[in-house]
Amino acid sequence: MSNGYKVRVYESCRGDGTICSGTVVQRVDPSFTISAESADQAMNWIHTNVLRSRLSSSRIYLICPMISNPEPIRSVAAGLDGSFIRVFLDPASGLSGELRRVRDLESLSAAVQETSTEAA
Repeated sequence: MSNGYKVRVYESCRGDGTICSGTVVQRVDPSFTISAESADQAMNWIHTNVLRSRLSSSRIYLICPMISNPEPIRSVAAGLDGSFIRVFLDPASGLSGELRRVRDLESLSAAVQETSTEAA
């Protein structure tokens, strides 16, 4: 059974293509909708299309499942170098949360591992 996903696109407010942790990003129009079996498959579709230059690199793609789908929202960053990592988009300053701050999962998991090692 195929599910619908709305994909919102974000890029650096500076327009320099930076998508590292701490970068403030803003939404870019247009968003688009894709059909996939799961959010993982939607993420793979985006990754493939970035590699084929059908979608822009140096952007963050927010994958939002449609209302009837209980999967969580996912954010993935596509780097200029072909890297593709999961990130969080935290609210930053601005009206109605239009600006977001990037927080990558790798630095978060490294911080959690450090904390758990220190506690042991």
